[in-house]
Amino acid sequence: MKKRIYVIISEEPVFHPILAEGLVRELTPEHEVVGITLAIGDTRNVAFTSRLAATIGMFGPRAFLLLSLQGMVYKLLAIIGVRQKGVPFSVKRVASRHGIPCVTSFNVNEPSHIALLRSMHPDVIISSNGHIFRKELLSIPTLACINRHTSLLPQYGGLWPVFHAMLRDEKKTGQTIHTMTSTIDQGHILAQEQFAIDEKSTLYGVYARSFRSAAALIRAGINNLIDGKMTEMPIESRTYFGHPTRQDGKIFRRTHLLLRISELLSRCS
Repeated sequence: MKKRIYVIISEEPVFHPILAEGLVRELTPEHEVVGITLAIGDTRNVAFTSRLAATIGMFGPRAFLLLSLQGMVYKLLAIIGVRQKGVPFSVKRVASRHGIPCVTSFNVNEPSHIALLRSMHPDVIISSNGHIFRKELLSIPTLACINRHTSLLPQYGGLWPVFHAMLRDEKKTGQTIHTMTSTIDQGHILAQEQFAIDEKSTLYGVYARSFRSAAALIRAGINNLIDGKMTEMPIESRTYFGHPTRQDGKIFRRTHLLLRISELLSRCS
């Protein structure tokens, strides 16, 4: 039976338009994407200046400047309406292209947004954003809220999981689709995939790899959810990390590549 899917996703021009376009393609016509919320910012109550300083410390000035320039160019391309390989540079344009209702929220837990979600009667809510879902939101879908996380949970929960995995010289990582609970990056595992980290891997490249295949993995996760095929997350082996420190960034840059110029130019190709 066709399920009603609602997507709550970050509006950034690099990875999330590819995920949004992929979800529409992968989930239709088996299911129906009934709406999209653009979740702006995050709800962790961290000052913008503190987030900015932490990000510069993590990436270093050069990589931070390159990523900032890429973001500005891509946002301009989004305004103009340019597509790359058929994919726009904004989630909002993906929604418009497919005739999907789209709203913006700075806090997905606010009453007006909760009321909107209830009116959509979703069976599944997909999360890929920086907002923390509270209990009221988590209770809305008939099946579950599900999240996409770029690690093999329960290992490397939290922020920047690929960075922390590479910093610790892991030889593999992956991504996990899981049901959401009031505790971040817990719940039941619905689907996972694994990929290698080698000497040629960059932080940017690993994230790009994950977003290329995320939509197909989410579809598999939703179908497993419908069929009741899920695995309890072994909490005893859980690891969790916060935002990388300036020192973490320095150590990382001595032995690993953050990005290549060619990757910035090609988005996720």
